[in-house]
Amino acid sequence: MKRVTFFRTKKKMFINRSNRKKLYISLCVIGLVLILFLMRDYINYDCDAAIIIDKSFADIPPEMLNENTIFFLETSNSSDHKISSREACAIESAAYMNPNTNIVVLFLTLSNHIRLKNWSQFQPILDYDNIHLRYFHMDDIIKDTPIEKWMQKGLLSRSYYPVVHTSDILRYTLLYKYSGIYLDLDVIVTRPLDEMGSSSFACHQDDKIVNNAIIKLGGSDGKEVGRLLLEEVTENFNGRLWEENGPLLITKSLNKFCKTENLSGIDKCKEFDILSMDKCYAVKWQSWHKLFYEVYADETMEAVKHSYFVHLWNAKSKGTKLETTSRASFNQLAAKHCPRVHQHNSII
Repeated sequence: MKRVTFFRTKKKMFINRSNRKKLYISLCVIGLVLILFLMRDYINYDCDAAIIIDKSFADIPPEMLNENTIFFLETSNSSDHKISSREACAIESAAYMNPNTNIVVLFLTLSNHIRLKNWSQFQPILDYDNIHLRYFHMDDIIKDTPIEKWMQKGLLSRSYYPVVHTSDILRYTLLYKYSGIYLDLDVIVTRPLDEMGSSSFACHQDDKIVNNAIIKLGGSDGKEVGRLLLEEVTENFNGRLWEENGPLLITKSLNKFCKTENLSGIDKCKEFDILSMDKCYAVKWQSWHKLFYEVYADETMEAVKHSYFVHLWNAKSKGTKLETTSRASFNQLAAKHCPRVHQHNSII
């Protein structure tokens, strides 16, 4: 009897240890799931979360394109693309503030589709009826334009900044060919753009320079400015300097159009408007940090209260992340103008 009792006791001890082990494993699994849930906005889901965009810009209905269509360009020329939550905010702001305007987001690729990898950050705005995602090939835009033969020389491929300069050249060509509004992916739209009443415009960055992050070309004067932009590219392209084919090029072209050597104080040439800094670049690039720190929130919100656009200066600000509970001015702007993206992300 003693031996039997001893065996039963050992068996009971073994069962207890086994149960404790199972309990420990279960608690570890529950803890890991909880951690993953709490960290969901910090984790990269690119490996298995993607959507395929297989609709081409070449097949877009012509009636969708007019001088009020808003374009965004992504020109890294890859089959795999990423859109950050901040870029998604820019796209949503254009759609949200202009519900009757088509927002066309174009992705350059050599393939017949693209994979939008981190779609979880982009997903909140996919339900907007006026947002249209399309892939495109270079020829879709440059064909039958003044830039087509120049592109065959291959000068763009030898640029020190190929992605940036491709974007510069394609935005000019796109607007020349189809008309419309081009916005960089770090530009937040803060007002309905039909309130502007302008068929063509760009914006003063400072007294001397007009920036090309925000451009509208429409009507005959917009067409002429577009022609001058492409003419300047074909005659004086410089692939060694980052800004040469952007702000400096559009400034030079508008000097020609306005028949002046200095655009300071000029707000209109014929039917082309050159908007004041407070409409587009109220926060200068030298002060980009004021958009992302709470201590400057009141000052910055006051500065942008008459703006149609707020430029986030991504080249400077991309490494600065905000929790969506912050009082920083960008966070306030995001909550108001890209509400779905803001609500979906804890970091923006």
